[in-house]
Amino acid sequence: VYLASSNNALGFYRYDIVGNLWSTKINPPTATRSQLTNDGTYVYVMGIDNTVYKYNPESGQWADAMEGPGNMVANAVGFFKWFNDGFYYLDDGDSTMHVYRDNSWSSFDLGGEGSSAGTYDMANDELYIRTMWEMGFRVVDTTDDSIARVITDITKVQENSRTGSYYDGN
Repeated sequence: VYLASSNNALGFYRYDIVGNLWSTKINPPTATRSQLTNDGTYVYVMGIDNTVYKYNPESGQWADAMEGPGNMVANAVGFFKWFNDGFYYLDDGDSTMHVYRDNSWSSFDLGGEGSSAGTYDMANDELYIRTMWEMGFRVVDTTDDSIARVITDITKVQENSRTGSYYDGN
């Protein structure tokens, strides 16, 4: 398990589940305003300098991976997720989802304000992103960036760097 602050502060940590031990790792090259994500090999961070960095757990080193979607990454807490074809990025409270695929960034409209909370379901090629200030969420088909379905639940929730994770149908 890896941990970094999404509030523009440096710090990068690893938790060893088997050993029940936290350790401090080398900081990313810059702070972040979004969550960490991973592809099963590397841990990625969207830097406030609009650069995506990758951390290699084997070497313990950071390297540049690619340019980010724009300078907006330094302003708000952001949703940042790896998926089979690239990455998704969204500023908390915005409706414009940015997607990195085929070596370039593009964007599409979610049809409502998204939150920094969400996750990716690799088995079904679906991205889940919670509606800002609510428990409802949108499901994005990652094969074509279309909105597959909208789950409406207006139960109010706080927005404080929330996140989510998909596991085995939940």
